[in-house]
Amino acid sequence: MVFKQNETYILDGESPDDFMIYPVSNKVGCPAPLTLDTAEIGFELAENVQRNVAIWISHSGPIMFDGAVISPLKGIDTYFDPNSDDCINFDYITNARGWVDSTYREYNLLIPTGNETDPNVWLVYDLTRKRWYKKDTGTSNMPICGFPVFSEEGNQYIYGGLTTGYMMRLENGTDWDGANIQQRVETGDFWPTGNIWQQTLIRRLKIVTKKIVESATLEVLYYRDTDLEVGENVTFRDGDVVFTDGDVAWSSPTTITLDISLAGSTERLARDTEPLNKLGWSHRFAFILETNSTTNGFRPIYWGIQYVYARDDLGTES
Repeated sequence: MVFKQNETYILDGESPDDFMIYPVSNKVGCPAPLTLDTAEIGFELAENVQRNVAIWISHSGPIMFDGAVISPLKGIDTYFDPNSDDCINFDYITNARGWVDSTYREYNLLIPTGNETDPNVWLVYDLTRKRWYKKDTGTSNMPICGFPVFSEEGNQYIYGGLTTGYMMRLENGTDWDGANIQQRVETGDFWPTGNIWQQTLIRRLKIVTKKIVESATLEVLYYRDTDLEVGENVTFRDGDVVFTDGDVAWSSPTTITLDISLAGSTERLARDTEPLNKLGWSHRFAFILETNSTTNGFRPIYWGIQYVYARDDLGTES
């Protein structure tokens, strides 16, 4: 393959007699050469159809090529939207880096965003689940490049280079350069009844997850009505509900925090049911766990809610 900034070609042939240049795209190229890598792991394009693929980023976002068709890897469009605060710094797109981790079947992408010139955002594409997720090193050092290293036995490891001049082996150990590793699973905003014209009262939350030896606490955050930050408590009084027990009164802060211990005892699973009594027209949960000595930290088995329809959502304010 041969690339220009906005063009892609395939070179084919074994001698001058049969050498050919085949255009693949005159609109999609590779402005960040060091993001180009190949996934030689049988990427599933469709059911029972697997191919080795090349992956890189263009000015419009991540691209995958299976030797026949160029396809965008959707899911992180905001980082390539000039109107977004998270947009890649196109002036320094050549500083972006990408590599395939064949052990975990992932494509890692480091990009500079905003006014940054070095990569400050780490995105990962799961080649099995076909989804993106973000890695955040917090205040700890973040790699600005990554590359495979092979042992004499043929084992492959990924090393990252830091701005401090040091290299570190990635996906190794149970902490990040001495700092805790945070695992976060967050739902989208949802309507329990599936009806946007109804407000619901979430009575209880149940969460079951695997226990760990390390002393750690699972933090559960609840957000109502698409709130992003902690707000003031709001008290609702409403007798027009499908259940009656005198005057129905409840307090529904925009966020709540629950703590569930995952260590101790001999049971394989940790289970907890918490009363919530939270009213809203939409609901969202986040589950957060920080560990530093556990190989597999947060491993949820299931979670669920009990809820009731409270009233119609006909107003413009909660």
